[in-house]
Amino acid sequence: VKTRQQTNPERYTGLSLSGVFRKITQEEGPAMLLKGIGPTALGYLFEGALKFGFYEFMKPIVFAATGGQSK
Repeated sequence: VKTRQQTNPERYTGLSLSGVFRKITQEEGPAMLLKGIGPTALGYLFEGALKFGFYEFMKPIVFAATGGQSK
């Protein structure tokens, strides 16, 4: 909804976030609110997998480099 307001401000001028939500739902149907969920979910999946993988990979290296001490 926020992206729609930012990319097409003249269409949604004077409408609040909930007003834009209602307008999209009435004109295009509720399914349009989920239009970008696939790429977003995929991006979060890859980001989480890489972050977790890097953390687990680096944990023993950092542990050994600090002399096996933890806080």
